Amino acid sequence: MKEIPIQNIYYLLCYAWDKLEERDLVAVNAQKFKDLPNLFARVLVNGLRFLFKRGLDRSYRSSVEEYRGVKGKFQLTQSLKHNSLTLGRAYCECDELTHNVLQNQLLKATVHQLLRYTSLDSRNYDLLRPLYQRFHDVDDIRITSRDFSKVVLHRNNSFYKFLLNVARVLHENLLFDETKGQWTFRDFVRDEEKMAALFEKFIYNFYRHEVGNRYTVASEYITWQAVPIGDSSLEFLPRMKTDVTLTNVERKLVIDAKYYKEAMVSRYDQEKFRSAHFFQVHAYVSNLLNDANAGRRVEGVLLYPTVTVDFDQTFRVRGQTISFRTIDLRKPWTELESDLLNRIIR
Repeated sequence: MKEIPIQNIYYLLCYAWDKLEERDLVAVNAQKFKDLPNLFARVLVNGLRFLFKRGLDRSYRSSVEEYRGVKGKFQLTQSLKHNSLTLGRAYCECDELTHNVLQNQLLKATVHQLLRYTSLDSRNYDLLRPLYQRFHDVDDIRITSRDFSKVVLHRNNSFYKFLLNVARVLHENLLFDETKGQWTFRDFVRDEEKMAALFEKFIYNFYRHEVGNRYTVASEYITWQAVPIGDSSLEFLPRMKTDVTLTNVERKLVIDAKYYKEAMVSRYDQEKFRSAHFFQVHAYVSNLLNDANAGRRVEGVLLYPTVTVDFDQTFRVRGQTISFRTIDLRKPWTELESDLLNRIIR
């Protein structure tokens, strides 16, 4: 698969994260950056400037320290152990309002990691360095991917979510190459499993944001139109859950996002669509032909990224419409957006 423009990857991520407002707030000209780490570096520069201007998040943290006199909750055992009382001092437990909280530690650690990235351009380095120094009252920590899920966010600090998403991508893909003695960025676009999850979330949130005024957009479970015989139970049938379903009064459209390097398989020297994909969507559409959808057109679309050529094939199977379509993620964003709105769900 040819290279997807950096700007498009950025937009895919922003939709997948459901953070469009923040994307615009830290808007960057994605086309001018040579790689994703440099794009994300500038996103962090703009985002951190906003955070510092607004004020870094703070929280109360409990700590036990030695004070002159008594402050907070007196700790007798430690005070006696260190002979503090004879010196007019005491160990006390206090709740202190501090910037030294996990979300700030994660951002500081990510900036530090970026500053060591071999291919970080000099302009980004010069912009990031003073921002890193402003975290002087935040601890340096060694982070893991699990730390990102420990952060508790609420309405007043929700902007952190966007920057932490950026930080997590960088943390998981900036790797130290011991043979070269330098930091490199793993191209996660080549990771089919990660891109499949990203593609699915992108498609769902794109349509939820862009056509939510015309359709109810959901990922829904479909009930089998089947009747068990004897002691049989429907519980043993596999669950059917759509990636995206667009519903209005006239239409129900099921979109199944398939991020595959090869949308077709070769059989007897002839290219064929994957039978498992076809039967999956056929099952969805067939079981949606029920009383709840009476009067609606029920359709299914298998949506693939373009690999070598585009295709747009539609078939009517026993009165049901099923389409195989591609979307070219390499196109300029405005064209890609237009295709999603005007061709894929036409």
